[in-house]
Amino acid sequence: MTPSATVCPRLKNALNEFHDAPGAKRRAKQTSAERAVLGRITGRSEEFNTNDTRDMLSIYDSLFDCMTTHVCSTVPSEPKDVPSGLGPSAPVFKHVEQEGLFWFINRYGHSDKMRKLAFGPFIGDLLEDLTVRGRRLSVYLGHDTGPAISIMDTLQLTWMDSGNECAKTWPPFGAMLIMEIYSDKNVRFIYNGRVAFVEAIEECRGRSLCNYEMLSQHLAEVVPSELECKGIVAQRSLRS
Repeated sequence: MTPSATVCPRLKNALNEFHDAPGAKRRAKQTSAERAVLGRITGRSEEFNTNDTRDMLSIYDSLFDCMTTHVCSTVPSEPKDVPSGLGPSAPVFKHVEQEGLFWFINRYGHSDKMRKLAFGPFIGDLLEDLTVRGRRLSVYLGHDTGPAISIMDTLQLTWMDSGNECAKTWPPFGAMLIMEIYSDKNVRFIYNGRVAFVEAIEECRGRSLCNYEMLSQHLAEVVPSELECKGIVAQRSLRS
């Protein structure tokens, strides 16, 4: 469930704006020395020798995916050894995870415009699902790119116990986000067994419960119109 320009064509332009932004260029430049080391370790020096922001996704995401699956006990990969310095306990492993998360997932939370074009279509489906009368349970399945990230980033869900944003950590295997809706019109989120509050709504910050109406209104504002998403004005029938 990775955000798609096929669903929302204007996402492509928004991503171009992100890649050309000073912040993205600065981040790519700041990690150039690390990529030089990674290039030597992996034998991919030529590929990693770039500060082009559009190359960061393929570099970090593919590297982190390879490193993680190679050492994971549930993946039938042999041998389990990885090059020296790239093991799970090494500092560079965490750095690669952070950069992979940023360039692959967190970039969609770069701005309200990006968030609307990337996560908005799914949020619209979620809101429609919540209006079905008599429905008491809905289950969404996906990979580490969604649907949980779409909700966590949009609402800026933050763990009560640590104060860390849920979307800033790569979803582990078996990650689960639970949205509980109570009869008193309050909502509670639990991510991987830990209660999270809605930072995006001022009245819900630091609170385990959030008003359902406020939550729905906030989510509705993230759903893009057809014009915002596709640049197409909805056609209306004309009567003579």
